[in-house]
Amino acid sequence: MTRGGLRGAGADRLTVLRTALDNWPLPLASHVNPLADEAVRRQQSWLSRHALADVGDHSDPLVVLQAPRVAALAYPRADLSTLSLAADWTAWFFHFDDYFDEGPLGTAEHRARQTVDFIRDALAGHPRDGAPHGEQSLLRTREAFADLMARTRAIMTDWQSRMFVFHLESYFKALVTEAVNREHDAIPDVRSYCVLRRDTGPARPLLDLVEHTEGIRLPQSFHGSALFGRLMDAAADVAGWINDVFSVSKEQDRGEFHNLVLVLAHAVEIDLVTAVRLAIIKIGEGLRFLDGATPEVDEWCLAAGVSEAERLAIQCWVRGLRDFQNHADWYVDHARYATSQHSHDSPGGSPSPAVQALLSSAPI
Repeated sequence: MTRGGLRGAGADRLTVLRTALDNWPLPLASHVNPLADEAVRRQQSWLSRHALADVGDHSDPLVVLQAPRVAALAYPRADLSTLSLAADWTAWFFHFDDYFDEGPLGTAEHRARQTVDFIRDALAGHPRDGAPHGEQSLLRTREAFADLMARTRAIMTDWQSRMFVFHLESYFKALVTEAVNREHDAIPDVRSYCVLRRDTGPARPLLDLVEHTEGIRLPQSFHGSALFGRLMDAAADVAGWINDVFSVSKEQDRGEFHNLVLVLAHAVEIDLVTAVRLAIIKIGEGLRFLDGATPEVDEWCLAAGVSEAERLAIQCWVRGLRDFQNHADWYVDHARYATSQHSHDSPGGSPSPAVQALLSSAPI
């Protein structure tokens, strides 16, 4: 399957954003962590120390992105130390993604693989000399990554750290898969894209921080359960699809096709506005699964014989996964777009049978 006329099936950015917000299933006035301003100051120091940004330049991409605000929305109850760690990881992921989204490193498998392998060396503690493809800034990127890994491992148990590294490895692997798709000009089908999307964004590593931003410890038996996996998948899906809805116009303009809206539009030959509405249906389904998880969690806890304190920790964690999605506020602010009316109802009208079948095939 190739792109075909994907570039030409669009709508203007304002129309897409209005469609999104008029059907948006989340509040657009979420609680912001009160430590956000101090996290900004700490991140400025961190960015300067690793020379990732010129914090005095208000047009610098990482300064403009305001990663501490994203983290302050996503982790409203985190203490300063964990909020700063989450903010720095958020900034690093933004920064690293740009190598693939904005430049040639993400357009061919061999370049993408060499790039992620160069960063992954830091996980083993034996980084090689010399940056691939002449990208000397990757040396600074890897140094910042090593710093983040040291700080993260300091607060995690061995089990938590292994899961965090597994999710990072999955993220790196998914970036290479995207490069393969671009190299061969191939658009994945909706189901394949949704599975891939869980890892192409950094949602799962960032969701691994929820235990720490909530100040809880999950039972290890829950970490290994099918329910844990389903909840993590749903939270990662929603986070990725939120990004896709707000970034679709930009990605369409540059010929990118790794976006739920564009994949839906291509699969059933619908216009971009209709595809936005369908993507929001999927976001709403994921949110309802997270909102309605309490009975299933209680049933699992009863069967597993965990303590009441552990049951409450799991419920707190699920709340943290749900609150993580409130980082969507940042997209609205960052887009400098607001509308006076926001409907929280589902989009009007029923999808066609073909579209209904397509939606049911995409994992939640």
